[in-house]
Amino acid sequence: MLRLGQAFVNKEAPGVPSHLWMVLSDPARAPRIVIANLTSKRSDDRSVGVVRAGEHKYVSHDSVIAMKAVRVTTAAALEAARAKGLLSPTADLTPGLLSRVQKAVGASPLVVNEAKEILRTQGFAEGSPPAAGPGP
Repeated sequence: MLRLGQAFVNKEAPGVPSHLWMVLSDPARAPRIVIANLTSKRSDDRSVGVVRAGEHKYVSHDSVIAMKAVRVTTAAALEAARAKGLLSPTADLTPGLLSRVQKAVGASPLVVNEAKEILRTQGFAEGSPPAAGPGP
């Protein structure tokens, strides 16, 4: 069963390098889920969303969130890709890293609005509804 914070590595193919993909929204709360991947950080890159080497077991050098590649998909589509051997599970994101990535994706002007709205609705991005607290 797909879960929030789960991570996968895509199978390398001609012209498609292997990347770490992350589940950023909760599949148990909505049928459409937000996924993002990391790409190598260039020395002149001043992007937000930097993930340092070692923050995840797959990340061996400083990387950035590929904001233009953030996608909205379904759990069924990811499960099908995994069943075909196109995605291999790896260690889940730590809660701190997951939160940082969610906030960066939710704030980026490069990310499709549908993805940002899903994150906001679930309380994972700027402009999210306040968490329900105890009553008066």
